[in-house]
Amino acid sequence: MYVCMCMCVYVCVRVNGRNNLLFSVLQILRTDEKLIGHVLVEGGMGAARSPGALVIRTPLEEMTMSSACVCRVEGIQRIDVGALVTLQAEGRIGLRQLVQGRPYMRLTASLLRDEKPANINLEKESSAQAKRVLQLLEECTTMAEDRYPDSMEEIDAMRRAKDWATSSASQPLLPTGPEGNRVSEWISRISYSGLVEVPGMSSVDMEKLHRLKRLALLSLNTSERLSYTLEHLESTRSSLGAKISLLKLGKSLGQ
Repeated sequence: MYVCMCMCVYVCVRVNGRNNLLFSVLQILRTDEKLIGHVLVEGGMGAARSPGALVIRTPLEEMTMSSACVCRVEGIQRIDVGALVTLQAEGRIGLRQLVQGRPYMRLTASLLRDEKPANINLEKESSAQAKRVLQLLEECTTMAEDRYPDSMEEIDAMRRAKDWATSSASQPLLPTGPEGNRVSEWISRISYSGLVEVPGMSSVDMEKLHRLKRLALLSLNTSERLSYTLEHLESTRSSLGAKISLLKLGKSLGQ
């Protein structure tokens, strides 16, 4: 187990050839800015091996800022204290330097992209894995809708995950795949899209999903990440299938 928290920070990163300043949540509320940096912060140096991680040392503590990404702000709902902000992750970034600590953290960063496949065979294998991910995600979405018709919020999130991977891969806000390869960009985004929550998941299922997400964020190997996604979706499909069968059995016995 490890203790961690998430925070939104200022991040300076180049997007589409120009510098963009990604604001804190407070700044998001005050402006029309639609991009923000999101960082996972963990105690100690245990996460220092995470790609693009930055270790921060102070006289009182030591922490690692890992698994950073640029998010697009999709919605803001103001509440009595602060606001509920809906974010859509668009691309990973590697943190370089902490340039400001107060009143808001501010960091410089660079794009973090997946490694190029070593050969054409590995690229073909990843392509086949990606197609399988999309197939399983579609099947799981249909099965979840059948078994949990009242859980439309989670089901819509599953659909949005697929749309994010397939509709924006041709012109992504931030690229995630190897440079100069549009097919690999499509595959890279799909490798993230299938690691979604599904209606009816138990606490054990959720713990397993978070573990797979963590492993996915530690890797810049697209095929490896696809294997984690496939593991999750294969298990999810089997679980949903069993629940649907039990529901049908219960209905038949009740007749």
